[in-house]
Amino acid sequence: MSMVNVNTHTPLDMELGIFHNDADEMFLRRLSVYATIRSGDLKNDVSNRRTDGHKSLADLFKVWDIKEQAELDCDENDHDHPLPEQLEMREHELLVKGFEIDSRIAPGFRYNVRYIGTNEYLFNGEARRLNSIGLGYGRRMTFQGNSLNFNDCFFWSDSIPNGYALNIQALKEGDVFIIVDADQQEVGSVEVQKVDFPQIEKDTFIDDNAVVKNVKVRFACFLKMFNHHSQNLMNVNTQDFEVVEGTAQLVKEKGSKEAVVRCINDVHFSSIGNCTLHSDP
Repeated sequence: MSMVNVNTHTPLDMELGIFHNDADEMFLRRLSVYATIRSGDLKNDVSNRRTDGHKSLADLFKVWDIKEQAELDCDENDHDHPLPEQLEMREHELLVKGFEIDSRIAPGFRYNVRYIGTNEYLFNGEARRLNSIGLGYGRRMTFQGNSLNFNDCFFWSDSIPNGYALNIQALKEGDVFIIVDADQQEVGSVEVQKVDFPQIEKDTFIDDNAVVKNVKVRFACFLKMFNHHSQNLMNVNTQDFEVVEGTAQLVKEKGSKEAVVRCINDVHFSSIGNCTLHSDP
């Protein structure tokens, strides 16, 4: 398996064909001599913006780390009069401002988008798949829309002076995974009920023409366990509820429109121990 850090490649490397170039990997070759600034391209309805951001699972389950919860509570308490540092870039966010787009931002992945300088989010606070990043200096960021006929879910990187802060979303409510224990046995399944915010991107690399991201996640889920009976797995109707964390491996294969979670590593369930979650086929 070959791993190539995206930050180590130069435009010359890509032009020489050291690794594959196509529309799916445009974020690796953002080169153009044209400016693409147009009037009226920023079509955001300010009245529809959400100002409450995202709330942690701590409000529901009261099990998160005290320090992290204190930081989230601070964000909420200072909503009307936030401190200046709270409005700037946060550690888990990726910058889009003017001509600058963070090299880790890639089409096919879902992002929450915040206006830097505020606690307001685009798209009513909903994470949306990034469809494309335009060429030029002021680049058009186009996200998945609600309609195939008309898509107004886009903005230009230089549309506002402060810029935009993007936060990746790997997991969402309703995702289902198979539990594989330390002995590589399938012992049950989980369904994600709630996902803590933020989900934090740890690294990005290229693996056999696929873009791979490791994302730290914390989530609440229902477990449905299996029993061994006559060397076969038999479903058990009982369900357990647990809150766990792990590292989701998010993969966008060449030619696909959307990244998928291949697995979640380093998960520990109190009833099972250390295990890995794999996508339910």
